[in-house]
Amino acid sequence: MEKFGFGFGSGFSELPTGCIVGKARLVEVKHYKDKEEHALDRERHLADDAWGNYGFVLSGAERTKVIECKGKLGFWEIDAGKEGRNKKRI
Repeated sequence: MEKFGFGFGSGFSELPTGCIVGKARLVEVKHYKDKEEHALDRERHLADDAWGNYGFVLSGAERTKVIECKGKLGFWEIDAGKEGRNKKRI
């Protein structure tokens, strides 16, 4: 997170909420046979145990201008554009 300009100071409470701050391409969803295998590959996917034995491999991660957006758990779609005609998968 530091390479994208987010310092951890006192931990995750320092991170912005209620907005989108970046984008990336999901290139692989990897299923691991157990927690040990998942932990060994942690640097590749950065997913924690909350997702079970799945890791989400991303590419092209970049910071964007802040977009105010109330999120949801998991993946969701937002309306982008002035009239909301362009749906973007988040």
